[in-house]
Amino acid sequence: MKLGDTPLVEYTRDRLHRETLRSFGRYELTTAYTPAGQLQSQHLNSLLSDRDYTWNDNGELIRISSPRQTRSYSYSTTGRLTSVHTTAANLDIRIPYATDPAGNRLPDPELHPDSTLSMWPDNRIA
Repeated sequence: MKLGDTPLVEYTRDRLHRETLRSFGRYELTTAYTPAGQLQSQHLNSLLSDRDYTWNDNGELIRISSPRQTRSYSYSTTGRLTSVHTTAANLDIRIPYATDPAGNRLPDPELHPDSTLSMWPDNRIA
């Protein structure tokens, strides 16, 4: 993308047309992929913005790590998200998720102890 003759953002892509390098000003974002095509890492030429992604053998994202925080994901044997655990300096939060047999997300009894909802309107959680 250019403004006149000055490039604002430049992209480099691999042979599968996935973005591997984005240059904007003095910043460069490098992106790497696993052999299965999943996002493996993103590194900005600023250490605080690096992210590494870890996937399990089922192709589920299980961890996003950065210098400031780590987020871990747990899944049921059927592949449904059961919890997200976020850790950082002075932070340790675990958010559980539950679903009904049809896969609809249920309200968390710890966060909503008085909830009588049996479904979310439009199946969306805000």
